[in-house]
Amino acid sequence: MKELIDRKTLKPNFGYFNLDLVDFNYENYVFKNMFDKKISNLRKKINFHAFQYISIVSKPYFLGIGIVDLGYIRNIFIYLFKNEEGLLYNKTEKYIISNRKIFDRYNPDLYKIETKKLKIEKSFENKKILIELKDKKINLSFEGNYSLNDSNPLRLLSPAGQNGWCFTEKSPTIETKSIKLIFNNSSIIDNPEKTSIIYDWSAGYMKRYTEWYWGAFADGEYGFNGASFVNETLHNENGFWINKSLNLLGKLNFDFEDSNPNKIWKIVDETNRVQLFFKPQKTITEKIDFLFVKTYFRQFLGEFYGEAFGIKIKPTLGITEINRALW
Repeated sequence: MKELIDRKTLKPNFGYFNLDLVDFNYENYVFKNMFDKKISNLRKKINFHAFQYISIVSKPYFLGIGIVDLGYIRNIFIYLFKNEEGLLYNKTEKYIISNRKIFDRYNPDLYKIETKKLKIEKSFENKKILIELKDKKINLSFEGNYSLNDSNPLRLLSPAGQNGWCFTEKSPTIETKSIKLIFNNSSIIDNPEKTSIIYDWSAGYMKRYTEWYWGAFADGEYGFNGASFVNETLHNENGFWINKSLNLLGKLNFDFEDSNPNKIWKIVDETNRVQLFFKPQKTITEKIDFLFVKTYFRQFLGEFYGEAFGIKIKPTLGITEINRALW
């Protein structure tokens, strides 16, 4: 097991954790202000942010589940998208200045997220991830096989400015063991062999102003995760999976029209091993403007296609994202 924060030096152990369980001892980190003065425990708690995003993909359906925990503001969003038709379901819940806990602990290897309608449990020790969702219109029961050795996730601890860090775990290779998704009393996803997962867990002390572009897809045989403007110092979170084998990528360029991001995107890595196109079909937008917190978040749902490592990628459901946050 590898320590997140070295208990002797109190410094982050920057680098990849791809094959290592992590001792997520984030509380040992000495968080300082710009004048190198130790920050109070209350402010340290407020500045720690955690995120969970999971997509369940079975063409033509794309289910997205997101949890944003900013300490004082917590946000849960769930949506169901159908290719060529648009959103079938979209629901958001916000908890502002609330003591309500969503994560039972901040540990990417073992945790539980639980609300009245949503439950997520993950254990690398048991090689499992479980998801349950119960609402009036939508009901989900999912079990996946997930382990470091078999799934080969990309796990990275990287600097976030001079006085921060971010741990992130990305995987498009979780094996679906069982799946049952019911919408409006009709079963729409029930075949594990035709179901893929996009997984994202991130946490840390991020920059006061944080922004990123992000994109991902999973189709069972191939998977992709990539980002710009975040997790780029020392190493990056960019990878392409072929039959669960992770191939690390260099830096990425996300090329799209900023004035109209609903037009086709082009995503290329610096060595041209990956040249992907993304055609957006639907946009999920979330804005927060509360006291000293401002966020402008957009997710684009659509199809990836192109070429990677000489392999032609047929149209595959996936996601891109533009995020700007002052927190």
